[in-house]
Amino acid sequence: MPNRAVVCIGVNNVAKLQPLLGAVQGANDFAEWARSQGCDTVLITDEGGVEVTAATIFNAVDKIVEAATYQQLIIYFSGHGIRLNPRDEFWLLSKAATNGSAAINLSESIDLARGCGIPHVVFISDACRTPAERDELTGIKGSAIFPSNPGYTGDGDNATIDSFFATAPGKAAWEVRDEAEQNRYQGVFTDCLIKAIKSLEPWWYDKTGEGETQLQVITSRKLKIYLESTVPSLAAKADIKANQKPIVRVESDLPMYFVDGTTLLAPLVNKAKSPSGSQVKMLGAFKSYNAYKNENVQFSLQTSDWTSYKVARKQAFHLDLDKKLQNNGLPSVSAIISMQEGREGNGQLFGLHNTLSTSLARVARTIPKESPVYNQELNEVFEATRVAYEETKKNKSLADKNAERKRLRQERGEIKLLLDGQAEVLSYGFKTGFVIQGVSIIGELQSPNWLASRRDSKGRNNSAWELLPNSYTGVIDEQTPTSLLLTFRGGNSTVLPVWPGMIGIVVVEDERVVSVNYIPSRQNWRYQGYASHAVQLERHKAAIAVASRYGEFFPNRNEAEKMARELRLMKLFDPTLGLYAAYAYAQAGNYKQVRDVLSYMQQSDLPVPFDVLMLARRHRIPDGVFVNGLERYAPFAPLLSQGWALLQPGNPLHKPYHEQLRHHVIPALWTTYAPSGRDLLFTLTHNPSFFNLIHQSPKQ
Repeated sequence: MPNRAVVCIGVNNVAKLQPLLGAVQGANDFAEWARSQGCDTVLITDEGGVEVTAATIFNAVDKIVEAATYQQLIIYFSGHGIRLNPRDEFWLLSKAATNGSAAINLSESIDLARGCGIPHVVFISDACRTPAERDELTGIKGSAIFPSNPGYTGDGDNATIDSFFATAPGKAAWEVRDEAEQNRYQGVFTDCLIKAIKSLEPWWYDKTGEGETQLQVITSRKLKIYLESTVPSLAAKADIKANQKPIVRVESDLPMYFVDGTTLLAPLVNKAKSPSGSQVKMLGAFKSYNAYKNENVQFSLQTSDWTSYKVARKQAFHLDLDKKLQNNGLPSVSAIISMQEGREGNGQLFGLHNTLSTSLARVARTIPKESPVYNQELNEVFEATRVAYEETKKNKSLADKNAERKRLRQERGEIKLLLDGQAEVLSYGFKTGFVIQGVSIIGELQSPNWLASRRDSKGRNNSAWELLPNSYTGVIDEQTPTSLLLTFRGGNSTVLPVWPGMIGIVVVEDERVVSVNYIPSRQNWRYQGYASHAVQLERHKAAIAVASRYGEFFPNRNEAEKMARELRLMKLFDPTLGLYAAYAYAQAGNYKQVRDVLSYMQQSDLPVPFDVLMLARRHRIPDGVFVNGLERYAPFAPLLSQGWALLQPGNPLHKPYHEQLRHHVIPALWTTYAPSGRDLLFTLTHNPSFFNLIHQSPKQ
C-alpha cells in the first residue's frame, strides 16, 4: 500500500478582506478524511487567531519531501484566492494584503512539485479565481511551498500532477450553510468532494493490483466526473446567481488513485453478518434501522453489523446490475460514468447518480433479494442506466454543445480578423514596424527613433496606429536586441521586442494588451513560407486567442504537448508561436522540449523571446547540454504576464529591477504596466549602460 501524506490548509481571515465562514471547517473535514485513509496528515489553519504563514506550510511540505518515503502527497487549500493572469494565481494567507510574500504562488509551486521526487502530487484549491479587488494585491509575488531540486532537469523525471480547482478562471467559489447544522458553513466544492471521497457507492470504485494486494479505489478521473456534474447543481441550489463550474486537470491513471476504499469496503462486505430470516422480514416493515429503533422494538443486530449488511446488499445489487447490463451488451455502470469525462454539468450523470443512490438505499434497507420487488427495482434501474448510456453516447450536454458552438464562432471570427488584418498590414509595404489595433489614441512615444501615424482600418475599432522606425534616427541594428516602449493615452505601457523584417500586430482592449503576433514583411525571406501556411498559422493563433479569453491556453497536459508540437513547427514565421510552444511544454513539465525550442530559435537571426530563455534556464541543464547565445534576447522581462509567476530569484535571467517592475504589472494576457511603472521602463529601454547590463550573458 502506498505511503501517503496530506497537508490541509484553511484560512478564514485575511487582513482587509471579507472573512470566510467555512474555510477552516473544510480543512478540518478533509484532514479527518485523510487520517481515516491512514495518511500522515498535517493540519494548518487560522483557527483561534493563529497566523498562517508561507514558512509554516513550506516547512511541512519540505519535511515530507525530504523523507523520500512517500508515493503520494495531497495539498488541500480552502480560503481566499486571486488570479491575476493565466497560470498566475495565488492562495492568500493571513497577511497577504500587507505582505506580498504572504501568499502561495500556485503556479510556481506546481512547477517545483514536478521535481520533488514524489510520484503523485495532488493540488486541491477551494478558492476564488477572480482578479484582485485591492490594489495592494495586484503586485503580489507569493511564495513557493515546494523546495527546489538542484538536480531536477525536467527530462522525464517528473511527478504526475492532478489539480482540482473549485471554479473556472475568473469566477468565485461559493460557501453554503449546512442544512443540518445552521451554524456550520462549508465551501460548495469541498462539500461535494467530501461526499464523493466518503462514498460507499460501488460504481465509483475501480480495482488495482492483484491477489492480496488488490485495492478498491476511487481515481482522480472519477472524482473529476463527479465534481463537474454535482458542483454546479449544488452551487445553483445555494444561490440562483451562483455560476460555479470546477476545473479538474488529471494526469494520473491507475495504479495511482485518490481514495483507498479497501479498508472500508472489504471488511464490511467479507465479514458481514446476514440477519436471520425473521429479522429480514422485520426489516421490510420499517424504512430504516433508525425508524425501527424509534419503535422501541428489541433487535439484536448491532449498529456495526447493520452497516455491514447494508454495504453487502449494495454490492450485491451493483453486481446484479452489472451482470444484467453485460447480458444486454452494455458497459458496466462504472464504464458508463467514465464516458461522462469532460462533459461539464452533464445532466445524464446527475440523474443516473441520483437514481442509483436512491435504489441502493431502498434495497439496502427494505427490499430482501427474495422479494419480487427486488427484480422490479433492478429492472427500473437497468432501464435508467440504459437510457443514460444511449443519451451520453450520442449527445453532449446542451450546455456543452452551446459552449462549443460559441467557441467555434469566436475562433472563426478571430481567424477572419487576423487574416483581414494581416492582408491589410502587408499592403502598407513597410519592412519593420508595428500596427496597434483597438485603441483610438496612442500616447506619447517615448523614443525619437519611432514615428506613429493613424490609419483607417478594417480591424478592431475601425482604426489602427502604424509605428515605423524614423528614417533619420531609427535605423534598426539587426544584430542588437531592441525593445520598444509603447505608452497608451491613459498611461498604461507595454514593452515589445523589435524583430527586424517582422511586423508586429498588437491588439489592445481597455488599454491592456490581449494579443501580439508577428508576420514577415514582403521584403523578408520568410514571407513565401509564411504565405503558404498563413491559414494554418492563423487558425492556431485564433484558437489560442479564444482560449485565453476562457482563462486557459491549454486545458491539460496532453493538450499542451499536442499544441506545442504543432506550434514549434511554425515558429520560424512568428516567434510568438515558439513562445506559446515553450509555455505549453513547461505546463506539461517537459523542459527538455523547452530547451529544444530555445536551441532552434537561437539558430535564427532574430533575438530569442525573453520568456523562452527564462523557461529553458528554469531548471538544471543536463550534463552535456550547452545553451549558448544567451545574450541575444528581447525584451528584458516576460512578454506573457503568466511568466512573472515563474520568474524568481535563482533564475539566471532574474535581475533586481524585475522585483521593482513586478509591482507595476496589471492583469492582462500580455504584460501590461500601470502608469506608475513608466519612468523605470523608460530607463530600461533608453539608458545605454543599463541596456548593456541587462543583456549580459547569464552565468552558465
